[in-house]
Amino acid sequence: MEFRTYKINVPDIRSLCWVGDTLVDWVAGGTVIRLDGSIEASHVRYAYRFDAAIASPCGDYAIIYERLGTTGLVLHKGEILRQIQRDFYHADDYEYPIAIFRSRTGRTVLAHCPQAYCQLELEDIETGERLGGTNAREPGDFFHSRLRVSPDGRWLASAGWVWHPLDTLAVYDLEAALQDASALDKPIDFEGFNPYDRETVAADFLPDGRLLVVLGPGWDDTTEAAIESDALAILDPVRRALTASVETVAPTGTLMPLDARSTVAFCVHPKVLSLLDGSTLAAWEQIDSGRQGSALTRHEYLPPPIALDHARARFAVAGANGVTVIERLTPTSPPQDSVDATAHGGPDHSTLTC
Repeated sequence: MEFRTYKINVPDIRSLCWVGDTLVDWVAGGTVIRLDGSIEASHVRYAYRFDAAIASPCGDYAIIYERLGTTGLVLHKGEILRQIQRDFYHADDYEYPIAIFRSRTGRTVLAHCPQAYCQLELEDIETGERLGGTNAREPGDFFHSRLRVSPDGRWLASAGWVWHPLDTLAVYDLEAALQDASALDKPIDFEGFNPYDRETVAADFLPDGRLLVVLGPGWDDTTEAAIESDALAILDPVRRALTASVETVAPTGTLMPLDARSTVAFCVHPKVLSLLDGSTLAAWEQIDSGRQGSALTRHEYLPPPIALDHARARFAVAGANGVTVIERLTPTSPPQDSVDATAHGGPDHSTLTC
């Protein structure tokens, strides 16, 4: 497994999203950062404390929001479409629940909690039209957060929490929910997996649609011993079953699965973990990617702006001196010395093999 590293000098990054082969800082008004080191600055300024952004797969739509706040703006090609809100209840304790995805019919959909912390809604991103009908809703007492959608748009995962507080997980069938929104009140069950045995602190989908989850420290009832480490587990939404799990000694946090055998984990610093034995395959200890371990967090633990590109197996992390981009090389990737490095002296780049 081989990786290329780019270092791009750009000051004052406030958010990062991938749009094709460029990075965009939507909170800074849409500043464009290209991998060749060139910058297209924006003169748009938002008079609010937005500190994060997400973008649609096509890049036309973006949402800027406050991670531990209640307010967001929906943008279309940089223009404001509408303002969105979430429930104020404990909003300063956990990450804003929000996701943009393309449905299996090609519609761009916003998933968030505009009415209550426990009630997910699906909306047409441009018009705000509620999808899934108007049937009566009876959501459970669950604080939704860290929403993730499977690559095929079939499943929605919420790595949120419940009172004690306890980090836990809920997974929903989006096809059913787009027909009847009350399906978002009924998370699916997985054979062999109890989300309350150990805290589920993060989740994201593998390329094949299975769900990779991080289980935090817990208690082994069979040995009556504390479990100090995290574990990685794989859930299959189609089979509704736990299919694999492995302990890992490295702190995990936010995930970006690379393939069926490995994932990037971002707590403390980015590292690649094996899904076969939990070992660390690669690490970038010089990159500070924050100490957020779950949806429940504080401002001092929030990570710097990070952009994940699952499809191209690359990520970008902002730091005091610019942006670092790490991408996995494939057999068809161009050799390192073919990287364009023209503007601003070009980015620094290097490779790491593991």
